[in-house]
Amino acid sequence: MVVDVVGLKEELESLLSQKPEFLNPESNRLNIRYILNKSAQNDGHLIDMLLTNSATKDAFFVEAGGAKVFLRDDFEHFVENMDRTGL
Repeated sequence: MVVDVVGLKEELESLLSQKPEFLNPESNRLNIRYILNKSAQNDGHLIDMLLTNSATKDAFFVEAGGAKVFLRDDFEHFVENMDRTGL
């Protein structure tokens, strides 16, 4: 599958920006460290949000045995690269 990285970044930013808890209160930008921490904890709220958007669901989940499996490493790698490269 080919992923539109810029489009995915925009979708992810738009999605996560809807919840103040994912924003840095000083800069009003995504709080990358907080998001990565929530991902590492398999936070249900974060996972539910990602599942509500078709782009993030397709990019960060696979189906196995009738269940959606969160590709946490892929998600965290993408978020880290967003922060490092400013994609």
